[in-house]
Amino acid sequence: MLRDPRDANHLLLKRVAAVGEREVTVMGDRRDHSTDSRYFGDVPIADVVGRAAFRYAPLGRAGRVRS
Repeated sequence: MLRDPRDANHLLLKRVAAVGEREVTVMGDRRDHSTDSRYFGDVPIADVVGRAAFRYAPLGRAGRVRS
């Protein structure tokens, strides 16, 4: 979960694709229909406000996400 770089009052749920020293590259799950780092660039790590704790799909891998 991260602050939308276009409007900090909104939050986005994206997959972290790469981590740099001070920023992350984020990607949407539906690349043809997602607004992500390809559109707005890398996001400062300070704008990341949450992380995944539980996976619900696929069912065979459902459960807590390990760090």
